[in-house]
Parts: sequence; structure tokens; C-alpha cells
Amino acid sequence: MKFDEAQINCCIGRNLKRWRLKRSLTLVQVAEVLQVSWQQVQKYESGADRLSAARLYIIKHYLNMPYENFFRV
Repeated sequence: MKFDEAQINCCIGRNLKRWRLKRSLTLVQVAEVLQVSWQQVQKYESGADRLSAARLYIIKHYLNMPYENFFRV
């Protein structure tokens, strides 16, 4: 099975955004938790930049989001 890194980044970003909005959180609030700018969170959500494993761990706990939900298509 071949994996496309860009598609995976987009999938993670879409699901991050879905859960952020579900929790009625702003880009700024998530950025503060991740210690990045709101613009960086926007890049994660669009799939333009990849979310590191450490930041994925932090945001998973902040949103109370199961890991597998990051990878749902």
C-alpha cells in the first residue's frame, strides 16, 4: 500500500479543524496551546504544513480526541 504524505497531512488537518470547530475553539486558542501562531494552525488545518508527533500528542489531549479520528477520511 502506497501512502501519500501530502494526502495524510491534509486528512489530519481537516480533522483537526473539524474537532476545533466542534469544540467552538478559535485558531488563536489552539495556537496558544500548541505555542505557535494562529497562522501556523491554519497551515496545519489546510495540510500546507505537517503537524509534528509532539504537537499531535498535545492537541489530541487538549481536544480530547482519539488518535484514530485524526486519520478518518
